Amino acid sequence: MRSKKHYDNAIERSAYLNMIRSKLQTCECCGRKFYSLTFSPCCSRRCMERMVRITKGHTFGRDKCLYCGNEFSVNRVDKYFCSNKCRIAFRKSTVETPNAKYDHVCLNCSKPFKSSKRTCNYCSNRCYNQHLKNIGYFRNRYLKKMERMNNETQG
Repeated sequence: MRSKKHYDNAIERSAYLNMIRSKLQTCECCGRKFYSLTFSPCCSRRCMERMVRITKGHTFGRDKCLYCGNEFSVNRVDKYFCSNKCRIAFRKSTVETPNAKYDHVCLNCSKPFKSSKRTCNYCSNRCYNQHLKNIGYFRNRYLKKMERMNNETQG
């Protein structure tokens, strides 16, 4: 069994090693200097909570949308698009389907598109749902359900 003195020395040694490895940083909230092994914007949990409370809802500045070029207010560090529409459009315009082997024509909008599946008929879920509405799929399904319920109550 180890002596208490050895145990205290081990704790002091690990604290000393952590101090050597840590880097001097400045708290973004209160401006106090502190040591940390990893990057942390704040010196304590209290400062972190205060910083979140202060910056929530406030803008960090203005930036240009990567897709349309419009200026928008940035409330997050990792925001690159002014809207969800621009984000999705940018992704669709730049990202190719990795294994797109087959050429298809959408049954709803008649646009050509590529897919990795051989039996793909629609370019998107939106076109698929629109086509179902056009052919009256949902209405027919509803009518069949109502007919079935009437038969059950009468029979």
